[in-house]
Amino acid sequence: MRRRLSHFPAVSPARLRIDVLRSVGNVVPSHFNRSEYCKGKTVNKAYRVIWNETTGIWTAVSELARSNTKGTRSALGGKLLAVILAMAGADLALESKSAHATSYVAGGGTATGLNDVAVGPSSVADAVNAPGTGSDDYAAAFGYMAKAYGAGSAAFGAGASAGTVGTNNQALYATAIGSGATASAGNSVALGHTASATSINAVAIGFNTGASAQSTVSIGANIVSSKSGGVSIGSNITNSGQNSIAMGYLAGVSADNAIAFGTGSTASATYGVALGNNSVASRGAVTSTADPLSYSKATVTTSMGEVSVGSSSAQRQITNVAAGTQATDAANVGQVSAVKTVVDTNASRVVAALGGGSAVGTDGTISAPSYTVGGTAFSNVGGALSNLDGRVTANATNITANTASIAANAQATASALGGGATVGSNGTITAPSYSVGGATFANAAGALTNLDTRTSDNNTAINAAQSQLNTLSGVAATYDSTARSTMTLGGASGTKVTNLQDATLSDASTDAVTGRQLSAVKSTADQNTASIGALSTTVSGIDTRVSTAESGISDLDTRVTANNTAIGSAQTQLNTLDGVAAKYDDTNKGTMTLGGASGTKVTNLQDATLSDASTDAVTGRQLNATNTSVTNLTSTVSGLGTRMTTAEGNIDTLTTNVSNLTSQIGSGSVGLVQQDADTKNLTVGKSVGGTEVSFAGQDANGNAITRKLTNVSEGTSANDAVNYSQLSTVQSAVDQNTKDIATNTTNISTNTASIAANAKATAAALGGGSTVGADGTVTAPSYTVNGKTVDSVGDALTNVDGALTDLDGRVTKNTGDITDLTAKIDSGSVGLVQQDADTKNLTVGKNVGGTEVSFAGQDANGNAITRKLTNVSDGTNANDAVNYGQLSAVKSNVAKNTEDIATNTTDISKLSQQISSGSVGLVQQDATTNAISVGGTTGGTTVSFQGTAGARTLMGVAAGDISAGSTQAVNGGQLYDLDQKVTRNTDDIKSINTLIASGGVVQNAMQYDSASHDKVTLGGEDATSTVSMTNLTAGTLSADSTDAVTGAQLYATNQQVADLNQRVINNQTTGSSGTSVNTTGAAAAATGSESVAIGGSSNASGANSTAIGSGAQATGANSVALGQGSVASEDNTVSVGSQGSERRITNVANGQNAHDAVNYGQLNQLRNDMNNSINSVAKAAYGGIAAAMAMPNMTPSGPGKTVVAAGAANYKGYNAIAAGATYRSRSGNLLVNGAVSMTQSGEAGVRAQVGYEF
Repeated sequence: MRRRLSHFPAVSPARLRIDVLRSVGNVVPSHFNRSEYCKGKTVNKAYRVIWNETTGIWTAVSELARSNTKGTRSALGGKLLAVILAMAGADLALESKSAHATSYVAGGGTATGLNDVAVGPSSVADAVNAPGTGSDDYAAAFGYMAKAYGAGSAAFGAGASAGTVGTNNQALYATAIGSGATASAGNSVALGHTASATSINAVAIGFNTGASAQSTVSIGANIVSSKSGGVSIGSNITNSGQNSIAMGYLAGVSADNAIAFGTGSTASATYGVALGNNSVASRGAVTSTADPLSYSKATVTTSMGEVSVGSSSAQRQITNVAAGTQATDAANVGQVSAVKTVVDTNASRVVAALGGGSAVGTDGTISAPSYTVGGTAFSNVGGALSNLDGRVTANATNITANTASIAANAQATASALGGGATVGSNGTITAPSYSVGGATFANAAGALTNLDTRTSDNNTAINAAQSQLNTLSGVAATYDSTARSTMTLGGASGTKVTNLQDATLSDASTDAVTGRQLSAVKSTADQNTASIGALSTTVSGIDTRVSTAESGISDLDTRVTANNTAIGSAQTQLNTLDGVAAKYDDTNKGTMTLGGASGTKVTNLQDATLSDASTDAVTGRQLNATNTSVTNLTSTVSGLGTRMTTAEGNIDTLTTNVSNLTSQIGSGSVGLVQQDADTKNLTVGKSVGGTEVSFAGQDANGNAITRKLTNVSEGTSANDAVNYSQLSTVQSAVDQNTKDIATNTTNISTNTASIAANAKATAAALGGGSTVGADGTVTAPSYTVNGKTVDSVGDALTNVDGALTDLDGRVTKNTGDITDLTAKIDSGSVGLVQQDADTKNLTVGKNVGGTEVSFAGQDANGNAITRKLTNVSDGTNANDAVNYGQLSAVKSNVAKNTEDIATNTTDISKLSQQISSGSVGLVQQDATTNAISVGGTTGGTTVSFQGTAGARTLMGVAAGDISAGSTQAVNGGQLYDLDQKVTRNTDDIKSINTLIASGGVVQNAMQYDSASHDKVTLGGEDATSTVSMTNLTAGTLSADSTDAVTGAQLYATNQQVADLNQRVINNQTTGSSGTSVNTTGAAAAATGSESVAIGGSSNASGANSTAIGSGAQATGANSVALGQGSVASEDNTVSVGSQGSERRITNVANGQNAHDAVNYGQLNQLRNDMNNSINSVAKAAYGGIAAAMAMPNMTPSGPGKTVVAAGAANYKGYNAIAAGATYRSRSGNLLVNGAVSMTQSGEAGVRAQVGYEF
């Protein structure tokens, strides 16, 4: 039976192939052994190679046998054998000078083809079925089981295979060198242990390297190259791309025409290139994608994959990059920096040109400008220009229209003036010329003709104006005084101002607020009031619940006091029984503790039954029988004692915690549940009061904080709190009004400008020094008519004709009346709007009826509009209008109240939840254990449940613990049970006393032998009878335990002792004690037939397997696993380690037999010998090549001539000289050539040639 050794540390299997190396050493021809290259080496003296003239092949024969000498041609062939061996199957001719072909066989090989060489046991050189004949064979196989199939194929090494088996072998010129190397296709080369080249022209060099596709090259170890044209150099490489290249450890290529250079580099994109360790090239050709650098949204298309020098998580710099010059060149940082400088400069110029606050950000982006054009903000030039363009266009249109209107007005004015008045080219109106009373006046003819009519018209208009003013005086709202600080409206029951626009709501606003604004505030206030009322109701509910709890606690206190009295009486009676009765430890009757000061001995026990179900007390003699075995378990019992001590300590800790929890029933100084500061007595709901609820709080730093009142509904009544939504609506309306006012202001400015222009035109038309004042009024002109200066056209015309004197007087009177009326209107003494001269207060419609004042109006398009009432003082009386400042203050207060109420609501809700859940207050409930504590964090020694109606009953009380140190309350049921027991005990004591008094004895009772309580003798039928004590609880097993043990405990002990005894018997050995196993692992398992397992968790499951060592696994049949964690999973193997945890086998003696293990020294020596032999063959071959190169081969120039020549050559440092002669026959057709050469080592070579030319 043989076993293989497995799990050696990284030793190449080629180093173990000593059979092959030994075979090659044995077949080196003897004349090589005697050459200068083998001096000092051990050579084969028993066999030598001779030429077999009959078979035409070289044969190894014993040197002890006699034979004919080799002949010249045999000697020549032997010398050339070195060249054949060195070339390893190269296409060199090995021929004899005869017509016979030769083959070479040694060491048990088989050479079936012509000119084949087979060296080594079971080696095969077979070129018989190869294409071609005669000299085309030349297959060579060297080594154990080496196979060379196909012409020109060569296999070197144990198990090496070159070519394929079959008819017409096609794997021509395949070369396999190395143990297990395979070259199975034409011109394929496999070099290295288990190297594999399986396709045409494939090359695989290195351990376990494969080249399975045509023209692939794999150099390294553990390489897989599966597509044609692939090149892989390194180790652990996978190359599955066609025409792809992978170089470096763990490099990988999975796409065609891709390249990966560097450790761990991968190229998965077609035409992709990954350069550098761990670089990744996964992006393939881009069909069409947006160019990120194109302003025209151009697309990018590429036909090749990416070139990557890193990965998404690890990038590299590419340094020393020249500046790009073509469109597809890479740009360096210098070029990009130059572009950035230009971009930055352009950006700065753009920002400067844009203005409007535009700036260049740190990331190079340009922020948008901000232009305010016509009151509108724009963030781009286009918008601003569009606005300006629209306004300029509108202005141009308006200017054109105004120009036309002015021109028309000017022409109309000139025509109206008459008297030759004209409009000049610049639009000015020339003065008219009137002739009145011999004097010339402007437009006199027209004035005289129409003067009377116009005067009548003026009278009518003045009368109408006076009537309107009189009417206005009765209904106009005027200031109370010229100071215009107050305006009193004149309604008897107050006056309503309607159609007001919503006021602007701000701290500085003096606008009058509308009813809807104030209504919104009132609605919010009403809602807040309702919320506060609801919160008050909630608090009242909480007060009621707390008061109810207080009453219950007070009643409980009274009942507990009564219970304590009753318990005390019962306890006195029970204490009387303690001195004489042997009683159970508790009502469960699970334990009975005897009361001797030094323990109590129970004697005269009958031997207990020893079984799993026995509850009998065991006797001393029973327990003594197991003392020796139990002694062996002392450590275990001690361990249990330690654990029991720890448990007792934990119990003490829990008891202390319970005691501390009981003492932490604390006090409360605030809230509905309070504690008296002097007596420390607790009261629950005793008395509550107060008119306010405060929601003030503190933050984590102790600072006072306010709280937000949220979820406030919209206010609808006067006292309602308004919410933020209502106020936002008001604010939005005010904002819109502000915008409308701004628009109106612009329109007013425009109108003012038009009026000013018209005023200037009128003043110019009036002449006489008339001008336009700073307030826009036109000053009166000054005319000199008939020597009298007048300041009006009317005065001038009055002097035109005496007939108009009366009319002039009336006009003068009308003018005075109008001036007076104007003054009165301006002073506020007439009209609906008047102002008191003393108080300066304004009144609106003071002396007329009506209940509303409307400020409604129309815009330029005739649409109804509202107006804003500004500069309104703060209202102080019930009917005063309030301004926006007042409303803003209310708004702020309402907002604050809203937030406060929301915060208060949240806090009250939270407080309600905390009180309901018992997490705050003097009465609390633990969220985890649900235990309720009263005053857990305060002082005090009493809890009062007294209420206004008296004591209260505490219901639902759980049964409390009744023990010496218990502080738990007991319920009525416990007290009733205790009362019943006391009653029974009283009756029993009476009976006992009666029995004792009468001298009787209690039958069947167990009594102490004496008052010292140190011994109890159980009495049987007589003094020698024993008594069984059954139903005992298993006693505590510890070093200081005095509990009686049961038969079941003793039985279990006996079983363990018996098991230990059996284990000791199983482990007993004879002789010296040399076996020791120390393990904490699982038990060893020898489950295979005739198997052995030694060591914790060891496993021998294979038949006849052996596992020695902790965790050793021998699962193969006849396998051996030696050492901790060793694994022998294959049949007939010996393992000294496992995958990843190999061991060296040291101190191995030199192997002597065929199946002995060899040590490293032997292997190293054999490797050196082999290297020397190969070097010798190489040197001879190099000399032979130099000799062949030196042989001259020159042709005579004509018939009958002879050429004699000499030559010299050097090949890889080895020299040779040669001389030769060539003769051409006189006929010129026949050529004869001969040459001889000599190497530097003295080896000679001869050549002869004959040729015929036709």
